[in-house]
Amino acid sequence: MARMTGPTRATGRRRNVTDRTPDSDASALDALDRRTYLQAIGTAVVGSAVILLGSLHVYLVHRIHELNLNKINELMTRDELTRLFNLRAGQEALQREMERAERYQEAFAVLSIDLDNFKTVNDTLGHSAGDDLLVKVADTLKASSRRTDIPVRVGGDEFLMILPNTGIGGAVVLASRLIEHIRKLSVQEGEEVENQIPISASIGTAAFPDHGTDGEKLLQKVDKALYKAKNNGGSQYSLPQE
Repeated sequence: MARMTGPTRATGRRRNVTDRTPDSDASALDALDRRTYLQAIGTAVVGSAVILLGSLHVYLVHRIHELNLNKINELMTRDELTRLFNLRAGQEALQREMERAERYQEAFAVLSIDLDNFKTVNDTLGHSAGDDLLVKVADTLKASSRRTDIPVRVGGDEFLMILPNTGIGGAVVLASRLIEHIRKLSVQEGEEVENQIPISASIGTAAFPDHGTDGEKLLQKVDKALYKAKNNGGSQYSLPQE
């Protein structure tokens, strides 16, 4: 019995160590293939994420740069209070319109607009009320004109309008409309209607090439027309003197 059990135990030990079946080998290969596959998937996902994040970073940097440039440009060309073009931007727009009109042999007009009693508003109601009035006038200029027209705040209570493809007749029509609309604006102290201050504007008109073939001469003519309107009592427009 002892000799029979010895070999049996040895044989059993060899089976425990060396017993491998095709199924177990296949399972091991499958597990290895799955790990390799999952590792490949993970590497691809990480690589795609890195590329995506890199592209997003480039886009954001470009967009921020673009927004900053737009903001800088706005600060350089827009009046802080009214958001109209400032004097510098208005001068550049006038030069561009002059060059365009010369190239295509077209007319354009300019209006010089000045409030008649703005000092009274500031002295009576304060500068805050004056600022509110300037914003109302700027809004009126934009609402009363075409999208192609260019309103400019020259400074203080003085404004300029550049009117592409417009002769002196069209300038007079717009000037009349602006005078009427500005008359409807009002500022007052408190809620008392009797403390209301009437608002009006004087406007000078001029057109290229009839009243000037360069920007300086055209502005001189429109300014003289403005002074004429103010000296005649205000709340009216005036044509340049021939």
